[in-house]
Amino acid sequence: MLKFFAFFAVISATFAAACSNGGIEFQSVCYYFQPNETTFANAEEACVQLGGHLASVHDGFANSFIAQQASFMLHGRIGDIWIGATDLLNPGTFTWTDGSAFIFTEWQTNKTVPGEDCGSLDLSAGQWLTQDCSKQKAYVCAVKEINNSTTTTTSRTTTTAPPYHECGYDWIYLPPTKSCYGKMTKLSFNDAKIYCQKLKADLVSIHDYEEMRLVSSTLCTP
Repeated sequence: MLKFFAFFAVISATFAAACSNGGIEFQSVCYYFQPNETTFANAEEACVQLGGHLASVHDGFANSFIAQQASFMLHGRIGDIWIGATDLLNPGTFTWTDGSAFIFTEWQTNKTVPGEDCGSLDLSAGQWLTQDCSKQKAYVCAVKEINNSTTTTTSRTTTTAPPYHECGYDWIYLPPTKSCYGKMTKLSFNDAKIYCQKLKADLVSIHDYEEMRLVSSTLCTP
């Protein structure tokens, strides 16, 4: 269901995250968006300490998700972030630091400058850049095989990640609620409600902390 934000909302309820310590779950992976800027090697080491690696990207859905969520989580202040692509281990051939297959690419341009051996994700364009690995950047860690589960002597229950949905231009998808969010010019309450209904949407109702952060930090900008 689409939810349309129109400057009218009531904040209530609580939210239980699927990933610990502020991670966001997608495709059974917990992503951790780190705003502190550091070198590629230090970022990878920090991700290893979390139990994962710098994020590897294997399809367009994951690429869009990471770019969109990073822009939201980092409040749009950062242009690009480290992901796990590098050719330091095999010069001229990029690989992922987690050792997974390099089967998907979204390079903005081919590598032409010597010394640009690490990959970053441009949050506005959703494309990858080759960068000097010593540059200081924010980064995203991926911790795989995360199960939000309850185990007893007779059964095991596992919660999987919600599917990604392409909302369209100028809309933001929030995986925990499986909903798309957007904003419009100021209207009266009744006019806003009618407008939303024409889009098969509704005025936003806020039921958890993630929704509150999305509305207050992203949608409420002038």
